[in-house]
Amino acid sequence: MKKLTVLLLALALVFCLAACGESNNATETTDPTKTTTEPTTEPTTEPTEPTTEPATEPSTEPATEPQAEIPAFDAAAAADLFGSWSMELSMGGEEMGVPDFEGVMSITVLYTFSEDGIFTMSLDEEKTKASMDAFGQSLCDYMVDAMYAEFASQNLTGQEAEDAMMSEYGMGVEDYCKTAAESLMDGFDQMYSAFESTNNYSVEGDQLYFDTGEVDTFTVEGDTLTIPESNMADTLEALGFSMPLILERVA
Repeated sequence: MKKLTVLLLALALVFCLAACGESNNATETTDPTKTTTEPTTEPTTEPTEPTTEPATEPSTEPATEPQAEIPAFDAAAAADLFGSWSMELSMGGEEMGVPDFEGVMSITVLYTFSEDGIFTMSLDEEKTKASMDAFGQSLCDYMVDAMYAEFASQNLTGQEAEDAMMSEYGMGVEDYCKTAAESLMDGFDQMYSAFESTNNYSVEGDQLYFDTGEVDTFTVEGDTLTIPESNMADTLEALGFSMPLILERVA
């Protein structure tokens, strides 16, 4: 059976989005897309293995890495930042290079600045999971339509497509797409650990320093925190953040 190129594009775009902190998982799961004989086995088993390593390694490795020197923490200078702030990272079909795909992925990122100089970045798991569930359903629907369209281009009727899938994979088109989408979305669970980090921070004037070496310019107006400049802008943009960063106070 010919490669289902449209489906493979749909599968690939998911892992492009999960690439931040997921390089090992993305590499392993893109290989099966080179052939249509293995997607039902490898995607459903491999994503479960990396979930143990990222959860344990980041907790020990950062402590051994050299930390940048930052100004001494001044609670008065940092007072405007105290609390939690959130922003959403959203991507749709246009950003993914698939204009006809209507699914939208939204990730809610939380920045928390404590009164003792500790900064924590994490994800709002409840909001992010709800968005991921909706995205997964949209992805499944898109994959079903894409597969039927590909079969039609091979002059196969709907029933012939079902028969071909049953013969090769032991399931019909919709069940195949549902299984594949669920397996792929399981990989996003690792985003929670990939986004979680805890560091020291300090403030001097309008400069926000982190012991990771990141230095941001910031302003606070009411309940809005704006970070227009960062020496880590290229890295942040590669992870999906667009400058300026605009966060709203949530606590």
